[in-house]
Amino acid sequence: MGKNLETIKDSTRLRGQSVFVVGAGRSGLAAVRLLTELGAYVTLVEEREELSDFASDTIHGLRPEPMIKTGAFDEDTFAGASLIVLSPGVAVRKIAHTLHGISPDEIISELELGTWFVDQPMAAITGTNGKTTTTMVLTEMLKTAGKKVFTGGNIGTPLCEYFLSDEPADVIVLETSSFQLQNCHTFAPDAALILNFAPDHMDYHEDMDEYLDAKLKIFENQKSDQLAVIPEKMADTFAGRKFTEAKIISYKAEGIFKAPHLHGVHNQENVEGAWLLAQYLGVTKADAAKAVYNFCPPAHRLENVGEKNSILFVDDSKATTLDAMEVAV
Repeated sequence: MGKNLETIKDSTRLRGQSVFVVGAGRSGLAAVRLLTELGAYVTLVEEREELSDFASDTIHGLRPEPMIKTGAFDEDTFAGASLIVLSPGVAVRKIAHTLHGISPDEIISELELGTWFVDQPMAAITGTNGKTTTTMVLTEMLKTAGKKVFTGGNIGTPLCEYFLSDEPADVIVLETSSFQLQNCHTFAPDAALILNFAPDHMDYHEDMDEYLDAKLKIFENQKSDQLAVIPEKMADTFAGRKFTEAKIISYKAEGIFKAPHLHGVHNQENVEGAWLLAQYLGVTKADAAKAVYNFCPPAHRLENVGEKNSILFVDDSKATTLDAMEVAV
């Protein structure tokens, strides 16, 4: 049993319940493992006809062993479920015809599941563009201040995996997507940041209103002693909208940090958003400045790859929306 799992082993919240996990990717499998350790009776639902070798190996030996349902969803797929945990790639509206008699509150994301057991301070970041770099900057600020950090969510490591590991953290830092947030009902990070908002994921969300509502779930359950950080450029988006009980701080790029490896006003703006979260979590400006100065972004983000015939070639292949491309140019 991992050290982090020992801290929640006495929880009875899900013991004996019939929980269905939809999707046999990394997120779904992390949920399956955690639920099994917590004493739930787990059914893994996968639309593909067969589980991958990785999925089969992951669940092999779990006790009690999860039931497996593969193939197309039908009206009986979720019979007997007391809770459904959706992997990020599965939209509720696309499986609505199979959810007869199941309350929306009984359908949650893997992220929501994990947050039920977190007792450390949590910081969360969302936005259409720039989430990963900003999440990594915040992580480095916290580490420079001497804090042990778990960084996960949409950035690659599911939150449920934290409890299966042996590395306790002082702070949980989460990159959160609209897919994950849409099925959160109680998630209330101590400090939360939205970076921007632009058209994206219209193959998943019904329309832009649904997409924005999903993003704003990052603030929805916060309390008055928590922090919500929003960019000044989104003032019109938030005008007249009651979206949180938390203290709201707006910000813009003011060039307060030297960031030799982060190019552009947009990166400076995102860094300063991260700083407001870090400050709330006890990081000094000196430690934040040191972290930003030394920070190198991950690959494929305004990455200079060479120059030929006085032409600079830049790899920005992570710019997957028109807004991101325009900012990069």
